[in-house]
Amino acid sequence: MASRDSPDLIVVGQVTIDDVVPAAPGPWRRQMGGSSLYAVAGARLWLDPGRIGLVARVGRDYPFDPRRLLKDAGLKHVALHSFAGEQLIEWLIYEP
Repeated sequence: MASRDSPDLIVVGQVTIDDVVPAAPGPWRRQMGGSSLYAVAGARLWLDPGRIGLVARVGRDYPFDPRRLLKDAGLKHVALHSFAGEQLIEWLIYEP
């Protein structure tokens, strides 16, 4: 059994920059994304956010503040490692 100060679930994954291109003509959006953030969002459906931990890395050029987002979402156990490389960018292109 986990202690009161440790998470019951630890998500290990990636944090990405998602460039979302809409199906209709218009500007694309750059937003925070990645499998680890989506997994944490899903886990919050079943667990209190204080029971969820996250381990991921963030590149030198990441334009968002994932620590603030995760803190605002109630996560207490966050380990984001900054690295000197470029951040992974994913393109999400939607078609009609």
